[in-house]
Amino acid sequence: MRELIKTKYFKWGLTLCLSLLGVVILYLMLSKFSAVHGAVGALINILSPFIYGIVMAYLLRPVYNGCYEYTGKILNKMQFKSNRVIEVLSRTISVILSMLLLIAVIAGIVIMVLPQLVTSLYEIIVSLPGAAVRAMAWIETLEFITPEVKEFALRQIENTMGNIDEWISKTVVPYLKEVALTVSVGIMGTVSFLFDMLVGFVVCVYVLLSKSLFAAQAKKLSYSIFEKDTANTIINGARYVDKVFNGFVSGNIIDSLLVGIITFVVMNIFGWHFALVISALIAITNLIPFFGPFIGGGIAAVLLLTVDPMDALYFVIFMLILQQVEGNIIKPMILSESVDLSGFWILFAIIIGGGMFGFVGMILGVPVFTVIFAFIKWLIDRRLVRKNLPSDTDDYSNVDHYDYDKGEFVFLPENLAEERREAKKEEKRKRREMRKNKHRKPNK
Repeated sequence: MRELIKTKYFKWGLTLCLSLLGVVILYLMLSKFSAVHGAVGALINILSPFIYGIVMAYLLRPVYNGCYEYTGKILNKMQFKSNRVIEVLSRTISVILSMLLLIAVIAGIVIMVLPQLVTSLYEIIVSLPGAAVRAMAWIETLEFITPEVKEFALRQIENTMGNIDEWISKTVVPYLKEVALTVSVGIMGTVSFLFDMLVGFVVCVYVLLSKSLFAAQAKKLSYSIFEKDTANTIINGARYVDKVFNGFVSGNIIDSLLVGIITFVVMNIFGWHFALVISALIAITNLIPFFGPFIGGGIAAVLLLTVDPMDALYFVIFMLILQQVEGNIIKPMILSESVDLSGFWILFAIIIGGGMFGFVGMILGVPVFTVIFAFIKWLIDRRLVRKNLPSDTDDYSNVDHYDYDKGEFVFLPENLAEERREAKKEEKRKRREMRKNKHRKPNK
């Protein structure tokens, strides 16, 4: 039996059976998509407290690690007799400090930011009619715009305000009435969410305290199931995934927070309206790579346009400068080399992730695609090494074909492009000569 298992035919048959099984499972999932989607949604709803706790622990891990190292150094200087005591105290103090930071952030958002957001949104809604009148008056004062353009702009403003009034009367007001009628359901949903968050806090504490144990158990499981080389590959791959996600997610959060703080400070210095709302909007949308700054900056400019068009213009100039500083100085210092993708693949990852999973997909699409891209590159490089071929992409930039007799690549001439251009010029010249000779009258 063991000899049969070791044969290549058995491995081929097993691979074929597993492939067919995977195709059948995929077909059943696609044919029963609604049922599968509902089952997955119900499972996620049940596991939501654990998901919240794991996400919070993962985000707090850099803080925990920093506190752990610092407290460990301090406790070692106190010359405790038992290393076990130092270990327990370091972990306990690090968890307490990490959870206090998380609670302080949540409390700051609830106590300071949310009331200001509500007040600013109320001011925006109240100021919309007056903003339309001011915009019309400002357009009338512009002398360099033709009367036709002015008339078109004024008509668009009137239509927009009419659409806003209609939206408020037909959508917002009925929705508020519906919310008032179903307030008990909303309260139950809030209580359920708070309960899930409370359990999530407990899970977060357990994950932070036991993360070393979980890592050891995962390694033990890998070496027990797979061969040693395969287990080493899986563990190294898991380290790479962690490096990409930790570097990108944590770095992106810090980067967005810094951008939001800079925006808030500058807007308060210049006295621009809605400073807190716009700063929070810029910080949140900046989490989205590539598109985020344009989305947040555009919405913010429209909000400022309802108060003062010149403030909106100055804000756009400020955002252009800030994005240059953030893209060339702040973000490279924070993110370092956690994401190594070209602009094309970043755009591809954002569109695919956003289309499949919405806002979360737009944020996590880049690191997920980075991992997939690295895995495919690893498979390709491994196959090339087995064939005794170079794995560096630059080595294939000028390849014409592979010569089996010599066992090496045959490269195109370095000046091939120039030779082809010269050949095309010569061909065009011959065609012109032929046309001239064709239309030339014969001599009598």
